[in-house]
Amino acid sequence: MAFNIPAAEPSPEELAKECAGAADNAVEWVRSMSGIDLDFTPPSLIALDKLLAGLVPTLDKDDIEPAVVLLGSYLGEVILRAGGGRWETGDVFTGPGLRGISGKEITISPFSLIRQAFTELEDHHISKYWNNVVKRAEDAEPIDDPVGFREPPQEELKMLPGADAAEQMKSNGPTDHELAEIIPEETKKFVEILKSDIGIELDYTIESLKFLDHYLQSLNKKLMKDGEMGERRIFVYLAGNYLGEVLRRSFGGKWVYVSKHQTTGLVLQGKEDRRTIYPHKAAAKLAMEYQKGGVVAYADKIRRGLKVLQN
Repeated sequence: MAFNIPAAEPSPEELAKECAGAADNAVEWVRSMSGIDLDFTPPSLIALDKLLAGLVPTLDKDDIEPAVVLLGSYLGEVILRAGGGRWETGDVFTGPGLRGISGKEITISPFSLIRQAFTELEDHHISKYWNNVVKRAEDAEPIDDPVGFREPPQEELKMLPGADAAEQMKSNGPTDHELAEIIPEETKKFVEILKSDIGIELDYTIESLKFLDHYLQSLNKKLMKDGEMGERRIFVYLAGNYLGEVLRRSFGGKWVYVSKHQTTGLVLQGKEDRRTIYPHKAAAKLAMEYQKGGVVAYADKIRRGLKVLQN
């Protein structure tokens, strides 16, 4: 799985060979891991989007950078084969870039995009990136000297369907029905990850929150040490899922998207105006600034609040 761009600046031919080889390795890795066959076509980026949603929470920290290199190489090769151009050396932060797509003077960084997808995961992340590249290529000026660049194919680059529509829907947020399906499924995967990695089996009871609390405490300690959330952001989100699912199952209610705050909330006992809580925000706050009692105290506060309202 490991692949390293040479430390010394390679020739364009060497760099192209390295990235093409890494892209081939990415295809084999994805096939062995998920059964998905990536075929180097732009529509395969839609499959890669779906793959990332399930892949991100499962990788160890040491595996993330090799995965970024493999998938970044694959993304770059898809763009290169569809739009022409060439690989060029970048810097230690962005990695190699692609220049001359569709014969135009634009440079992009596939590795930076994949790395961002691992820390700021969202639906259609890569598909939207492809559409953005297509738009940039339409507006950019032609390159002055096309020698050494792969010629673009005769067919014009086309937008991928769904990505822009999903972006438009995002402003309105997911429906209650979608949340009712998505969050329990994501939470199930989180429970499986904790059981596999640290041997803790969460059972969705209020008592199980003490184990979640230990988990958030450990994230807080790592955050205090490293100084940044980084790839832990997705785990904090999943911890918020679990906290909300425990409260929903214990007290009754449903997940909703609150447009006013552009975030997901949990309506308890069906009274949105008085009883909407935000488990994801609670989990994030504890991960960044842990307070005594943690999620156990948070759940007890919710229970006492509901009791007062019922009386």
